[in-house]
Amino acid sequence: MTKEEIKNVLRKSIIIGFGILAYSSIMTIFFADVTYDIHQMLFDISRVQFNAIVYAFIGLFKLFWMVLFVIPYIAILWSEKK
Repeated sequence: MTKEEIKNVLRKSIIIGFGILAYSSIMTIFFADVTYDIHQMLFDISRVQFNAIVYAFIGLFKLFWMVLFVIPYIAILWSEKK
């Protein structure tokens, strides 16, 4: 793969990852009670456990998204400016 192809794949991955992150955040902020009720029926977990799991997921997803897609994309852009 050429550098341009890798840059295009990373750009699309950033957009998709941002969409997943935005969707997860919106569901957590505006529909937390509904999602908790659904998961509480399925797994019998407390609200504290549910919040910890959700925020851990969002935090880890953001971390991996940044490390695997955003930082390499920025590095490629930065290397092209030299």
